[in-house]
Amino acid sequence: MDIKKIDWIIFLLLILLMISGVIAIYSASTSKIGDEFLTRNFYLKQLIWVFISLLFLFVLLKLPMPVIDLMIIPVYIITVIFLILVLFLPEIKGSHRWISLGPVNFQPSELAKLVTILFVAKLISKPYITEWQILLRSFAVVLLPVILILLEPDMGTALTLMISLFAMLL
Repeated sequence: MDIKKIDWIIFLLLILLMISGVIAIYSASTSKIGDEFLTRNFYLKQLIWVFISLLFLFVLLKLPMPVIDLMIIPVYIITVIFLILVLFLPEIKGSHRWISLGPVNFQPSELAKLVTILFVAKLISKPYITEWQILLRSFAVVLLPVILILLEPDMGTALTLMISLFAMLL
């Protein structure tokens, strides 16, 4: 992607949100833990994820849209498989939300939000299907992850997905 095509306002808002997140984690962990070493561990982990996310963003920006379009359905299927898998993993604090990959914990419902929104966007952008087809297909695409996320249980993420769908269909 050409650097001139980047919406700099959105990019700067993203950076501001990321910095705010690191600051929030630092201040919350400082008051909760008190130990400077442990506090540093929390916000440094978040900072590492910020840089990984930005790297991932720039890789995605370099991919042509047809490639991303081809990847959406397989990634959606993999995400649904992860959402099913997490239900059979050991319960952590009363819910089944996390997949542990060594030192990294992965929450499939977070990936589901992004992938499901991209999938619905793909459906909405198809000019040759009717509004009713868009509506029914979009609800089907969102309903599967929402049901699986509710089984974890995670009402907040499920509501976020449903509200995102309604906002996209307006």
